[in-house]
Amino acid sequence: MQQSQTAQIGFCCLVFCLLGCEPRSQSPLSLSSPSPLIPTPDSMSSSPHARLNLSLEPIAAAFYELRWNTQPEAYNYRLWLDDKPFKDNLVLPREVLDLTGYALGSHTLKLESINASKQVTAVGELAFEIQASMPSPTAYPTPSSHPNAYRPVLLPTPTPRPQVSPTPVVVVLPSPYQTPACDLAYYCDFERTTFNGKVFDDNYLPLKGVTVIAKSLSSNVPFNAETVTTDGTYTFNRAPSGVQVEITASKAGFATRKRVEVLRSNKQGDPNANRFDFGTDGGAATFSAVYNALSDKPEVVMVTPARNGSGVAFNTSFVLKFSEPMVKQTVENSLMISAFNRRKITVDADNRRVAGGTDTVIGNGTIFTNFLPGNSTPIWDATAFESSWNSDATEITLRFKEGKNLPSDRDSNLVPDYNVSFHGLDINKRFIQDASGVIRNDKFFKLTDGDFEESYKFSIKSDEVKPTLTQMTPDPQSPHGGGFILHYSEPMILETLGVNIAGGMSDTPTAFIHAPAGYPGAVYSTAAKAAENYHLLVKDALGQTRFEGSWAQLGGRVEYLSRDASRKSVRLTLPPFAGTATDPDVQTRLTQLLSRGHTLSEGVVPSLFEIGERLTFRVEAGVMDPAGNTVDSARNNVGLTLNG
Repeated sequence: MQQSQTAQIGFCCLVFCLLGCEPRSQSPLSLSSPSPLIPTPDSMSSSPHARLNLSLEPIAAAFYELRWNTQPEAYNYRLWLDDKPFKDNLVLPREVLDLTGYALGSHTLKLESINASKQVTAVGELAFEIQASMPSPTAYPTPSSHPNAYRPVLLPTPTPRPQVSPTPVVVVLPSPYQTPACDLAYYCDFERTTFNGKVFDDNYLPLKGVTVIAKSLSSNVPFNAETVTTDGTYTFNRAPSGVQVEITASKAGFATRKRVEVLRSNKQGDPNANRFDFGTDGGAATFSAVYNALSDKPEVVMVTPARNGSGVAFNTSFVLKFSEPMVKQTVENSLMISAFNRRKITVDADNRRVAGGTDTVIGNGTIFTNFLPGNSTPIWDATAFESSWNSDATEITLRFKEGKNLPSDRDSNLVPDYNVSFHGLDINKRFIQDASGVIRNDKFFKLTDGDFEESYKFSIKSDEVKPTLTQMTPDPQSPHGGGFILHYSEPMILETLGVNIAGGMSDTPTAFIHAPAGYPGAVYSTAAKAAENYHLLVKDALGQTRFEGSWAQLGGRVEYLSRDASRKSVRLTLPPFAGTATDPDVQTRLTQLLSRGHTLSEGVVPSLFEIGERLTFRVEAGVMDPAGNTVDSARNNVGLTLNG
């Protein structure tokens, strides 16, 4: 039997056509065509961007490699497919594309070159079609001879043919522009180049013995090199152009500096094309900013909360990391936290301390001058914190002491921003010193790749938590049991360096209704007026009401408990007997006590309460915490039974 002959079915073929050429699949074709698919030359001539030359080289099946010419100013590249983002942050001038599963028909690729300022500097486009190809024909076997009339001849059975679906074919549409063949020395591979620079200290002098390390930031283009400056100069050869390179300069006793640069190809041989200095000689800042100089002065290199941070907790801790070991006391002596802008907060809304009212805290909103006297309200210095240092004295952590935090507000629009500096209240201590004795007295913070800063700012979140009454105890320092201490869930006054913040601080005739206790130095929000905010109910052991009224009706006063560092407690006291002469309820109560054998004398606080009586205090609804939150009405009372 004659053997059958069967056509072989190949893999998917990729067809590339340029200006009517025959299909081919081995050599790359360079194409460049702006959208729409087949543009006219005039449409490109008006483009404000340089043109990227694109080329395609088949790899296998539906995979092929896109290449383009390197742009010296490129930071990265961005690829679009059919006007939709396809790939981003490309660094190499080549990328493998997989078009498996894309629909038949016309498609467009667009590549953009992006510089370090995130601006598009060059564009390349090409249009292509994905077409369905016909399956290859199948050969069938032919009989070896014709049958005759006398003898039957058995014909071979055709081999079953497989069902073949059409294989998509990628056809690149022609570009109206002639594109040069791929130049491997230029844009199909990385050209090697040289870069150099000088290193200065902050006195504008060349600095020898500096270790300079250069490394590529692209995992696809490895480059690592190291050298030491001679007379302040360094040079690196055979570095890849068009790739981000990190350059680090360091020397013991000096703060380390870094630069990230994209090297130019420099075919012209310009000795300054890739010159990257650290600092200057005091002249023009042509190859470096002044702040890039290496400095032996201490500086803050990391902070918590972050520079320009937002949503920071009002009781946050602070962490400052220094460039070298420090003399601890100089840091703690000079630290200052100030308000950064002007705010009139809720508890102070109606103040009339000056005509027309005034802001609770002030700040000029400028990190270069906000901390200067008169420009801002001082809030806390290091005495408000518990401080701890790491073992080598390069990092301090500051945690607020009990009863202290950053003033906030229930209204997010009224919350102050804050500013950290080393300009304390003592003008003679506004400096920091490292362990070797070197002092810095200005521009303390180096937190960015930019210039030094005198201070830094951050924003805190609002405080919308209502205070509650948690406990009531007899005052052990009040004679004859005539006083009590009420405990709140949070500090009810913030005694900052610049201003005491508490309910009643606006000190208008009606401001006392917000006061948890007498506001220091107030005219209207006094301790006696604050007593009107505390309602007292006294019942005997049988549940009979003996007294109901305000603490003020008993001649009482309410003050912040000075011995409570948390500032969560207020003290309710009664005056000497001679001071309780007007209220009829008090007179009735005193008469009852006298009839039972009690002796009252001038200057002695009367014991108005007896063993077995149940006392319940309720704070009125208008009382506020420092953030302007009123007391939670569901948890605004506490009680106590007198047991002797």
